[in-house]
Amino acid sequence: MNFDEFPEEAECKQKVDLYRLVPITEDSNHLAEQEQLVVHLPGVEVSCESIEDLYRKLEEAEVRFERSRESVIALVDALHSREGSAG
Repeated sequence: MNFDEFPEEAECKQKVDLYRLVPITEDSNHLAEQEQLVVHLPGVEVSCESIEDLYRKLEEAEVRFERSRESVIALVDALHSREGSAG
């Protein structure tokens, strides 16, 4: 298709990557550092929704952890300043 005929569609060009999937066997199990894999786990039912939910929970836990860490640091600083003014 010649996109020059449709200038408005020329802006919508998309890159498409094609891959040939070949099973990895014991004889070919060495992977290069930059290689990407697609993993198929037969019999395991994991949905994209459950993975997204897990990542959301992880992000929420990281936020709670950071807030707790900041609170502990502030508490320790307050105790140190109180000890300094009392001594």
